[in-house]
Amino acid sequence: MSVANKNLKYLRKLRGWTQDEFATKLNIKRSLLGA
Repeated sequence: MSVANKNLKYLRKLRGWTQDEFATKLNIKRSLLGA
């Protein structure tokens, strides 16, 4: 897992957002966020 992936996951969990919510806020598809 890259540093960027770890940071995004950390920020998402810090806010209590699901992958769907986080992807929506970033205006990207959830599958792209999970990849």
